[in-house]
Amino acid sequence: MTDPVHIGRDTLRILKRQFEPALQMIEQVITACPDDLWSDNPHGRPIWKRLLHALESVDFFLNDFGAYHFRETGKKVSPEFNAADKECLSKDEMIVYFGKVRAKCSAAFEALDDSRLPDRSVAHPEYTNLDIFILQIRHLALNIGRCHEALAANGIESPGWIGYGE
Repeated sequence: MTDPVHIGRDTLRILKRQFEPALQMIEQVITACPDDLWSDNPHGRPIWKRLLHALESVDFFLNDFGAYHFRETGKKVSPEFNAADKECLSKDEMIVYFGKVRAKCSAAFEALDDSRLPDRSVAHPEYTNLDIFILQIRHLALNIGRCHEALAANGIESPGWIGYGE
């Protein structure tokens, strides 16, 4: 039997146990994607672009907890889907960016406690801290699913689902 959950005392712990597997699933997609599909997906957006879009969103919305790392990529790329890019991030560059975003997420979880989840974000005052985490979980899930679809459409086995505690 699991421990009882106390909303207002365990909410941050619950968010973290859902957020971490989403980040692990992003990492799995980076690893599973073959090089030829990384930058050219005949069935939709390139994998690198979808991952950059998802990670940049986390980076942007967690600005209260650390530097905005997207500009550190050094590439002339945009996380926006409607932007035409002249270059792409390599898998190695994406792994570096992923590491910075993951560290920022860890810093955010360390800086917060349940009492601060209803507080408004300083950088994004239209959202509470809780809104931001839930929004990002939804956004990561959507983009992970699209990446899995792209892999499957190109005959590559999906890396699969990671639940919390797995």
